[in-house]
Amino acid sequence: MSDLTTQSTEWQHVLEQAEGKLIGEANDIVKDLQDIVSEAEGAAIAEAMCYTDFIRQRVFQTIVILLTAVVTKQSYSNIPVPKAPTVCVVTPTSVDPVRVANNSANTLQFWGYDFAGAPYRVFVDDATGGSTDVTGPKNAPNLAIETNYSMVLNMGSNGVQLPANAKDIRLQLNGDDVDTVPVVGENVPECVSQLVPIDVPGNVQVPGAHSQGDGDYWGHGPAVSATVSLDVRSDGLYARAGFSATETQSDWTSSVGTKDWFRIAIPLPGGTITQVEADPNTNYAYIHVNGNEDPIDVGGTKPVKQLVFNGFNGSKAADGTSMDISWQAIQVVELAPPSPYTSCVPLGGSGSSGGSPSPSPSPSPTPAPPSPKPTPPPNPCAALKQLRPAASATVIVKRFLGPSEALVRQCP
Repeated sequence: MSDLTTQSTEWQHVLEQAEGKLIGEANDIVKDLQDIVSEAEGAAIAEAMCYTDFIRQRVFQTIVILLTAVVTKQSYSNIPVPKAPTVCVVTPTSVDPVRVANNSANTLQFWGYDFAGAPYRVFVDDATGGSTDVTGPKNAPNLAIETNYSMVLNMGSNGVQLPANAKDIRLQLNGDDVDTVPVVGENVPECVSQLVPIDVPGNVQVPGAHSQGDGDYWGHGPAVSATVSLDVRSDGLYARAGFSATETQSDWTSSVGTKDWFRIAIPLPGGTITQVEADPNTNYAYIHVNGNEDPIDVGGTKPVKQLVFNGFNGSKAADGTSMDISWQAIQVVELAPPSPYTSCVPLGGSGSSGGSPSPSPSPSPTPAPPSPKPTPPPNPCAALKQLRPAASATVIVKRFLGPSEALVRQCP
């Protein structure tokens, strides 16, 4: 920047050097620099290369005015100046639909002279031979004449909307074509928001590890609690699961298992999952009674269909305790390309998704659920009732303890 602020005559060389340093690091910035160089060249060319034509036109106009004044015996100042609108340079020299959709290059700049009041029209030609006038209304034109020497075509969200099969943009004056700018690359459409059911294949097992006690639950429970959480990321849907199983009497034998963030679903080709249409968190707690396996049906609006807890018997039970997770269909909202496209830009054109556009930055993951603590509370039954309302806790205890009074007394 210091090289530029010193009004160096090597301005173009400075910008091109900066462009070279950025290659491979920031393609968008490189393209912006290319446009800056082109715009600067356009201004210079409009003043230099078109200078000869400009002088010739002005001399011609002056001669016409003088001859008209002599012939008609009018005052020189009363004779209108004949105009010859001329386009010298267009920046950029081609239109990239992806950059237009991303709002990083959504204007065309025309340089020349005698633009003021000229009845220019703009057309978009498509690959089928069709043509659409996109000049816009007089009170809100897409083509705006800024000065007598420059005008700009707006291709932003409130300007010219390029069709999927756009071929070129054509400038016309009084029925004659004066310039054509090609449209290069695929015109990427906006993503379509849709509700998609995802079937998670197979079950996920979370193995436990002996954390304290002698390793045998001795028929005292254990008290089991589990947490499963979902998180939406740019490359799919992730889950994290954890559980703890703790003996309800001393010596509080415990097993703890955690499976950190793992992907359970990917978006449609070229798309992005944006949210889960369900409660992303599943929490469950109960007291084990007997047997070596407890299948727990969760269902409802939760993404988890069933939790199966295993490995409660034997002197080494805490080493073999585990939790299996099965899923029901998970409804998610996805932004995906409309058929037959394989890429799209998010609604509003502020980014891109899939295909050649750059992927959207990954959202920050939901804070991970806390890992179950290995040290049990002094009263596991009180902890169970804290997890759910008192009435619900009573129902859960009765459901899993059955009619045996001896077992019921384990957790009154």
